[in-house]
Amino acid sequence: MSENRRVLVVDDTVSIHEDFRKILGKKAEGSKAITDMKAALFGAKAAAPTPAAAAGVASTAYELDFASQGSEALEKVQAACAAGSPYALAFVDVRMPPGWDGVQTLKRIWQVDPSLQAVLCTAYSDYSWEQTIGELGQTDRLLILKKPFEPVEICQTAAALSSKWNSGQRERDHLSRIQRAEMEARAYASSLETVNRALLTAKAAADRSSQMKTDFLLHLSDQIHGSLQSILDQATRLGGHSNDSLGLSPIITATHALLSTFHETLDITLIEAGSLQLTEQPCSPKALLEEVLALRKAEANAKNIELRLVLPEELPETIHTDPVRFQQVLAELVHNAIDHTSNGMVCVSARVEQTEDWQHPLLRCEISDTGCGIPEEHRGKIFEPFFTHQRTKMESFLRPGLGLTVAKQLAKLLGGDLTVESTSPSGTTFALTIGVGSVDGVRLVTA
Repeated sequence: MSENRRVLVVDDTVSIHEDFRKILGKKAEGSKAITDMKAALFGAKAAAPTPAAAAGVASTAYELDFASQGSEALEKVQAACAAGSPYALAFVDVRMPPGWDGVQTLKRIWQVDPSLQAVLCTAYSDYSWEQTIGELGQTDRLLILKKPFEPVEICQTAAALSSKWNSGQRERDHLSRIQRAEMEARAYASSLETVNRALLTAKAAADRSSQMKTDFLLHLSDQIHGSLQSILDQATRLGGHSNDSLGLSPIITATHALLSTFHETLDITLIEAGSLQLTEQPCSPKALLEEVLALRKAEANAKNIELRLVLPEELPETIHTDPVRFQQVLAELVHNAIDHTSNGMVCVSARVEQTEDWQHPLLRCEISDTGCGIPEEHRGKIFEPFFTHQRTKMESFLRPGLGLTVAKQLAKLLGGDLTVESTSPSGTTFALTIGVGSVDGVRLVTA
């Protein structure tokens, strides 16, 4: 910000205007005021002033404006403020007949421009200091200058008060910027708070809607599951009594498939809603693997497929996981391997796998088959819902492609992952990893 050196001189004597113009309105290299101050401060003999300094000329030129009466001065102050170019300083004479005196003039001017620095110039005792303060109030914007005054007094007063005005203006501008920044920050914070409230409201509504859908699906699943189970039980009893003379085998098979689909759909719904609860407990991985293979043995025998379990010499005797969900994933992977193998073998192996966090190892189970394999263009979709790689439409109907999707998500919930490697047509290997708890909680047995 450029320095404001606008000065208003209010005096009804024209010669006084000229005196101010000579003192403050010109530049000079030296100044009698500066010379006198140096002599007073340092006790040095004052140097011979230049002609301009000898006349008491200010070293800095001021932009002067003049008024002969108080009303004229008020109009000039109003116009200057409206134009955004206020005066920094006013020299106001006390006696200016027939109009307002200096005190009344200054009182009105300050109502328009409270920051104006002012000097009352008087040769008489029209007002005592107490009377002046009574009219204008106790303020640091006012000085009293007795006539006749020396040019150096005018120079010093103008320099001090204009600098004071500029310093105050800088502080006001700085404070204004701070206040604007604070208002902007508060507005921004308020907008963020409004957005956050809206987001929380929207999230709460979405959560309620999601929970209602989940509850509805659970209720619907229970109803349909009960009906399908009843149909399955009745068909099984009828088939058992009639040697399937009624052709109930396809109905029983389809009902089993529908029940499996309902269970898988329910699992996906619970996982996505974050409602699926795992029950972690100590269990034997060897026993869990053997139970799954026993469950799928008849299925493998029906296709004349060898079902083999390969375990290392060293395997944890006890791990901490959810045995039901672990076996669910294993059973799905073994079934999937048998389903896609026409002849040969399905092999299940397990071993402990160390991680970067050595205190929390993983149990790695690999399910390999000698089936047809997965074409390269399908490998990236194998875990997508309802993706099928079946040989017939009937198989696609019976296996709608949710099992591997559920298995993948359950593996992640169990602290691991599920990946696949396949080289069509030479077979497929699924690798399942799960967390087994801390090393302290896992009991190892060495053969």
